[in-house]
Amino acid sequence: MEKRLGVILVISVLVLSGCARGWSAEWKQFFKTEYSQYYFDSETLVYPSDMNVRASVKLVFTDKGVQSTVETLGRGYEKLDYSIQSLEINCAVKTINLSRVVAYSKSGDVISREEYSSPDWRPISLKTPYEALLKAVCKPPKRQK
Repeated sequence: MEKRLGVILVISVLVLSGCARGWSAEWKQFFKTEYSQYYFDSETLVYPSDMNVRASVKLVFTDKGVQSTVETLGRGYEKLDYSIQSLEINCAVKTINLSRVVAYSKSGDVISREEYSSPDWRPISLKTPYEALLKAVCKPPKRQK
């Protein structure tokens, strides 16, 4: 019984302190516009191959960004605060595949959730947030000796 209580206590401390891997994000800004600031979570980057990287991207919307989103998507987005995108970049051919987008309100409620099950690799355009992300997260190729 004491062992069980000890395990529960240790888990509780890890959860409450955010020390467990994956419980806290390390958001690093990589791009900014008048509509939003872009961040990637450096703690959760995954490199499934030498050419690809999976990332979580957070867009924090400015008032102008919220207004533009409301004009495009409707009044349901009036309390928009930020969105989290799950995506993968092919660093070698400079393409991106978006797999999920979740939009959150200022109170933390989910406004919308979009899941994309089929891969839809698209070229990354120059001078865009995703080109800046590519430069921030793609590792240089390993040199042959």
